[in-house]
Amino acid sequence: MIVIGLVGEKGGGKGKVAEILKTLQTPKLPVTHLRSSDLLLEIAGLVGICPKKVSRAQLIRLAVDLVKNFGEGCISEGMRRKINRHDGIVIFDGIRLPTDAPMIRNFSPNLLIYVTADTIVRFERVRKRKEKAGEGSMTYEQFLVEENLETERHIPEIGKTADIRINNNGTYHDLRSRVIQIFHENIKHASD
Repeated sequence: MIVIGLVGEKGGGKGKVAEILKTLQTPKLPVTHLRSSDLLLEIAGLVGICPKKVSRAQLIRLAVDLVKNFGEGCISEGMRRKINRHDGIVIFDGIRLPTDAPMIRNFSPNLLIYVTADTIVRFERVRKRKEKAGEGSMTYEQFLVEENLETERHIPEIGKTADIRINNNGTYHDLRSRVIQIFHENIKHASD
């Protein structure tokens, strides 16, 4: 198994990187994509809340409350357990807490990738994709406020510890070419 951690601000392209990596999987090297938000949405679903109706702000509050009530590493531990259920390439998309990167580093081999883009580019992507409730009508000011919430503010600091940085201001083709290069130089060989 090789564990790839994706760290980056919302709208930076972490999900696209994971999608591209999935296209490179083979029967001998399957790719599993796990998102930290999926863990939180799973919790919401278990208590009867429709995941499609959960906003990013609600997920952030849930994460903050879990950490406050159950300890700093509880979400990272949940993700570690999910990762351990898989083989091949396992992508942890959404590293954002101080305990996430050290958890990834405990797997060997591992790779931490920082996927980022300019703020205005990320804002437009988030509004366009409408992945979480309320994102389609979000203002730029609201977007900037969310950038500084508890679960988001550690991202640039964690990004500085990444093995690879992807500046995703270009086209999908540019991103795909870069991810394929990273795959061949860093991931495929690590899994051989």
